[in-house]
Amino acid sequence: MRWWWIGAALVACDTGPDGPRSGEWSFSSAEVVSNQCQFPEEDVVEQGTFYLHSGEDEGVTIALPDNPEPLPCAAAADGTLYCVDELVSEVATGGAVITIGTELMAMFIDEVTGEVTQELDGDCMGSLCSLAASALNTSFPCTVDLHYDVMWRSDDLGILAKDR
Repeated sequence: MRWWWIGAALVACDTGPDGPRSGEWSFSSAEVVSNQCQFPEEDVVEQGTFYLHSGEDEGVTIALPDNPEPLPCAAAADGTLYCVDELVSEVATGGAVITIGTELMAMFIDEVTGEVTQELDGDCMGSLCSLAASALNTSFPCTVDLHYDVMWRSDDLGILAKDR
């Protein structure tokens, strides 16, 4: 049931000359901070890479290797980046539609390392939600909070390079 990262991406922000570097980044050292949804840890914790392009005029573009659609983000005055994806995943099962949304907050220690906090919000609509919740051993709405370390790997822009 690895659908958490479909459409979601870890993110970074352009904080000036000391901001995060453009290129390929990795996310690892995942930690489940809380799991009200009671989903198995292997279903919500992943490690991998993402691509970041930070330009003075264009702002920040982020993409996962298998999903080039960027995640909408906004930088706060302190350099923290906030990103919200209203719909990361939707699973329809007859009379139940389970949706997962995400909110990300990225803080960068320097131009090559940082930390990301992710909140996944699960909900269900439809006449069979109680049955779906029972099958998943959860209740809706529910939340999963995750923490990741992120590290710059290379100047490779991967799938973002085609737009440059």
